Amino acid sequence: MNIRVIAILAAVSIMGGCTAAAAQSGTATAQIAPATGVLTVLTNVCGAQVVVDGTHVADAVMRPSGDVSVACFSLNHTMPAGIHHVAVKAAGYKNYETTVQIVPGNQQPLLVRLMPAKGPKAAKLRQAQVWETVNPWSGTVILTVGGNGIDPRGAKIYIDGRMVGNVLAEGEQKPIVVPLGDHMLAVTCEGAKPYVSQFTATQNNPVELFVRLEPAEPAAPEVRAESTDQAEG
Repeated sequence: MNIRVIAILAAVSIMGGCTAAAAQSGTATAQIAPATGVLTVLTNVCGAQVVVDGTHVADAVMRPSGDVSVACFSLNHTMPAGIHHVAVKAAGYKNYETTVQIVPGNQQPLLVRLMPAKGPKAAKLRQAQVWETVNPWSGTVILTVGGNGIDPRGAKIYIDGRMVGNVLAEGEQKPIVVPLGDHMLAVTCEGAKPYVSQFTATQNNPVELFVRLEPAEPAAPEVRAESTDQAEG
């Protein structure tokens, strides 16, 4: 076998090896799931249509957590990471449109307050809605509770002295509807120091509050003073 034939066979062998390696690499790439995040839409109108990048994905009909104080109706939608156009629509209301940035592995909340459209026709369409739980004179606070060596699950949430719900999971983003103005927030949990702070609810911008519960200080040991007679005896 001459040198030229040996060179050709060697080249064919190398190409075959590269092709097999590429095929294996392609198989491995195909097994990697695309990066996704979750868009959570919270809106004041039951049945509002959520449209992402021009495609109707679902309607917001779920009541989050079941608390009467929690903002209305929600929808969780898993979608690829990146920037997306989102529209929320409902009969008798003005359309809402915005863009959102979805981060891989994260939840992106989007609070949408649909405003009534003008005119008698729009008013009749709104009457067909099942529920409308948020009025224009209320604001929303998004509460996230964590713990420093404390499990916050089951912690009680109070607004202005009234209990409005419990923490279901650490890092849970809990939207709560409150009247506009100043409010007092308190979070209590067994084994943790009570957390108290103030916040102001505004109409257009939700207030994000992050609470970190700290361990309660251990109780001081009880010291009993002996009587003078016992001490002398």
